[in-house]
Amino acid sequence: MLTAGRGAFQLYADGMLRLSTIDAARRREAMAHPVMMAAGRRQRVLLLGGGDGGALRELLRYPDVAEVTLVEPEASLVELSSAQPVLVAENGGALGSSRVRLHTSDPVGFLGADATRYDVIVVDLLDPEGPRRSKWFTRYFYRQLGEHLAPDGVGALVASASPLAQRQAFWSVVATVEAAGLVALPYRAALPTLGPWGHVLFAHHPLAAPAGASLPAGLQHLDAVVLADMFTLAPDEQRVAADVNLLHRQVLPRYRQ
Repeated sequence: MLTAGRGAFQLYADGMLRLSTIDAARRREAMAHPVMMAAGRRQRVLLLGGGDGGALRELLRYPDVAEVTLVEPEASLVELSSAQPVLVAENGGALGSSRVRLHTSDPVGFLGADATRYDVIVVDLLDPEGPRRSKWFTRYFYRQLGEHLAPDGVGALVASASPLAQRQAFWSVVATVEAAGLVALPYRAALPTLGPWGHVLFAHHPLAAPAGASLPAGLQHLDAVVLADMFTLAPDEQRVAADVNLLHRQVLPRYRQ
């Protein structure tokens, strides 16, 4: 559902805010460019979620991306974002690109049937509310991601929690990524609608904060200075003890309350 008010548009999916035109550029740039800066190879990209086309727009800025496989659980979101003028303006018509391969299916099922290894994986799925969506934040799912990430590949996921306001939830996501056998590097984006919003880079190898010297031209918010700041967590955002989110024992919904 798309709503308008106070000079901005908001897109809701399953009753949850998906994007606001107030900070849509900040959101999509924070999802896509840190991982693309960290990746050595970027030819084959997997995008789980992101049916609004925002992250897709940013990924397609890189000419060395040969193909993006987009897996979106909600076919209606793709249809709306491909046709609604406000959303098409936000995503730059990326959903119609010849470099995109679209699958409308649950990410867990897709990964279970797919044997491809990807250079880059980006996860932009809805918040972990209810059994269907909460499984996308479990050790089981993150192990699936690891199985589909190339040995030298890099992934990024939206943690759907603030390291400031939902500190334990955020660090539970980080701990769960690590429990899946992956290296995790947390960062956060400053979003006016949500506050500091958590993200995690992940890989099979050690990670360092990426440099922004080769960021694409034409970005609205992100530059080398902003990128460096994303990976500098404040004292009140630093790590706290948090349990791993398991498929049979999901702690993340409780931490998010």
